[in-house]
Parts: sequence; C-alpha cells; structure tokens
Amino acid sequence: MPDTDDNADWAGRVLLVVDRSAFARFGRMFRHLGFALHEEGVHPVILTDDPDLAEDLVGTPVPVELVAGLSGWPALWLERNLRRRFPRPPDRVHLWGTPALRTISHWTQRNRTPLLIHITGDAELATIARRGHRPGEIPVALCGAFAEHLGSAWNRSDPPVVGPGLLHPERISEDPPRGRTIGVLWAGNCDQHSGLPVLIEAVGRIPVDEMDVQVAVVGDGPELDDVWKRIRGLHVADRFSLIGGTQLWDQAIPGVDVCVVTARQNPLRLAPLLAMAHGKLVLATDDQVAEWFVPETTCVFFPAGDATALASLLRRYRDGQPNLLAIRRAARQHVAEHYPVTASARALAELYREAVV
Repeated sequence: MPDTDDNADWAGRVLLVVDRSAFARFGRMFRHLGFALHEEGVHPVILTDDPDLAEDLVGTPVPVELVAGLSGWPALWLERNLRRRFPRPPDRVHLWGTPALRTISHWTQRNRTPLLIHITGDAELATIARRGHRPGEIPVALCGAFAEHLGSAWNRSDPPVVGPGLLHPERISEDPPRGRTIGVLWAGNCDQHSGLPVLIEAVGRIPVDEMDVQVAVVGDGPELDDVWKRIRGLHVADRFSLIGGTQLWDQAIPGVDVCVVTARQNPLRLAPLLAMAHGKLVLATDDQVAEWFVPETTCVFFPAGDATALASLLRRYRDGQPNLLAIRRAARQHVAEHYPVTASARALAELYREAVV
C-alpha cells in the first residue's frame, strides 16, 4: 500500500452503489461480496434503490441504505439525500455501472472521496468515453475486453480488472441427462437483442416424441409479449415457462441441466458463471467477450443466430456425449479456481486502499 498522506486516514468505510439493474444481473453476489470484504478489513455499506436487495441484506453485517431511485426524477434529490445520510462521507465510493454517475461524481468531488466506477457493459463504456477522465475517479473493468476499451477512453494502459466472484456450491448433482427431461434456463432482459427467438426456434425443431425439453425464461423486458406470441406461433407453449421478475434465475440454476446464452452478453450477467459453478452445461453464442466463456472448457459455442446448431447441441447433451459431460466438470473446476468471491474482495480491498484523489 503506498505511504501517502491521502490514504493515511484510511478507515475502510466504503459505500457500494448498486442499482436495480446491477442487482438483477448479479443477484446475491453483493451479499457474498459484503461478507468477504469484511474479512479483508473493509466496512461496506450498500446504497440501493432495490427493495429486494435491501431485504436480502437483512441479518447480515452489511448495512444498507434504501433510496427512492438512482435514475429518473427520484435521483434529483439524491445528492441532498447523500449529504443527510452521510454527514461524515465514506472513505471510498464504489459505483457499480454508471447510474446517477453525474450526481455521485459531484458529491465525491466535493468531499475529495475517491470514486471507483465498475464497468459491466458497452453502454457504460460509451458513457465513460463521452465524459472523459475526472480527478479521483478510477475505472474498474469487469472483464479484460472492457479494460482494453477503458485504456483507450481514459488514456490508461492498465485499467484494473476485477471480475465477478462466487461462493462455490459444495454439493451438486452430476447425474447424466439421458432418459429424462432436459431442463433449460434462459435469463436476461427480453429485448430485441436477446436472441431468444433462436432458442424458441431450436426447441421447435425438436419433435416432442424425440426429446422432452422444458425451458424456463426468467426476466423482464419490452419484448416479453412478442416472445410469448412467437412461442405460441411455433406451438411450443407447453415447453416454455415465462417467469417475470429478475432474481429467480439464482434459485432456478441448481434445478436445470443447461444454461443457454443466445446473444452476446451486454451488459454482463452472473447467471452463466453461476451455472458453470454448479456444473451445468453452458451453451453460448460465439460472440461473447468475457474471458470466463472458454470454448470447450467452460462452455460450448454455437454460431450466433443458428437455431439448428443449438438444437443439435441439446440432442447431443440428451445423448450423454462424454465430451459435454467433461466440459461440465472442467467448468466447475475453472470457476472455483478463478472466480471465488474471496479473490474479488481481496482485489477490491487493495484498490480501495490504494485509491487517492
């Protein structure tokens, strides 16, 4: 840790700002990260506009501050709210994504508080590129590809990369799939970029008497009604369940066989990584950017938009092909080695301590 006057009074008080979108995509990671940061001598407080996240933290050593909103008109009173709730400003602020960035940045600049901005998607990269570098602000990339873009936008050659972290599940089911229903999970935002029509078409290409597939689509979004119309149009409604809400993917993963990612993840989500940790087969389009999508090690790629290829992979998995079963085991080991929540907390704690204005 650098011996500077700027962090001589470092007390480990860090405010993590997590909006609804971030909680929808990363779920209980924030709960686990809070515990792990405590072990590293950090005292986190989470500021959120998501009542579900606030409820998830009840009974934990992580205090939570619930506000009306981190975007839109409720955010107009955010800075005044922050001054009232934190008469003594935190030592560091860690913003997940860029919600209320202008307000948070103004507040931290006034208090001379270092601000870490965790970049998790292309839209956030674009925001950072437009506004440029501000003193005391530190970009943190969720994956290496984002770090490369950040280096260009902020004129830094080595932006730090801190990936997601997991509590590795201790007990999983490794039963082979042959001879039973294949449970498939899709989790995300149902919009025009989701790639969901590919999954629907792939299931439609598999006759019911050949293979029993049950798909859970977990998420919300503007295209949800159109998705259901497409499902009915292909006469596969009895093989799909559309589950509204954003957090049930976390609970559903242990009970499925396959997690399908039907388009380039943007922004990134925890669901596929958690599926890998549980030893589930992850089938993903070949345009992924995050380094945890390792073809033939943590997942199997198929060409983006190719429903025939996806249907073929589901059949191969149903048949119990040994290489697919081996990928499940390799993925679980890879995630355990590279993405424990303790490693994420340790890396963040180091960044917090070294951050200066």
